[in-house]
Parts: sequence; C-alpha cells; structure tokens
Amino acid sequence: MNTESEICSTTESADAAAASSCSAPFAIDEALNRVAGDMDLLKEIAALFLSGCNQSLADIGKALTDGDMNKLASSAHSLKGSVGNFAAERAFLTAQSIEHSARDGDLEGSRQAFATLSLEIESLKTALEKII
Repeated sequence: MNTESEICSTTESADAAAASSCSAPFAIDEALNRVAGDMDLLKEIAALFLSGCNQSLADIGKALTDGDMNKLASSAHSLKGSVGNFAAERAFLTAQSIEHSARDGDLEGSRQAFATLSLEIESLKTALEKII
C-alpha cells in the first residue's frame, strides 16, 4: 500500500517539488477510514471515479460554456461528493467554490476555479492510479 508520502513524492510537479513540504492530492489514511479500512473497496471506488471523472469535468466545462448556472452548480456538487470519498481536500474545496459561485451567479469566479479544479483532478487521478 502506498503511504501519503509515497503518493506525494510521485505526484509533485517540478515547481511543487521545490516547496519545503508536500500535500498529497488525497489523504489515504482518511480515505481508508471512510471505507472502514477496506482497501479493496477503496480501490473499487477509485476505479469508478477514474472511469467517470473526465466526463464530470466535461460536464462542468460545458455548463461554463453554456452559462448554465444550474447545471454548473449541480455538476460541481456531484464532483465534490466524488472527491470527498478520498478526502481530497483541495479538489473538494475547489469544486465547492465552483458550486457556490454558480449558485451566486458568478460565472467568472466559476471559470477561474475550474482551471484550478482541472489541475487538482489530474493530480488526484495520478495518485489514485497508483493505488489500484
């Protein structure tokens, strides 16, 4: 099983590697706690997430393009729940930011957060691929 430090060291970018500390894309110990320590179940949930996360991002992107704030809020809320399974705090908070911005009618705020969310999801995908 990969530890958080192993996940961290394999997913850092060159810029992030220069930082003094690493924050893994998700907290594996907390994620395991959320599934009662069942690593097989965590792997199954990770595989399901990996199979659908690109579509989730595409749904958010389309809602942004269309200016559909209801779909944007709904899609961000769904992705937030998915990343919450892994205690992926940065991705969770960014999806939550998009959801709130959409509910407030702030399309530009949602667009800005979407760029960050895309990077966070890519980082999370890389980390999850290492555990399945």
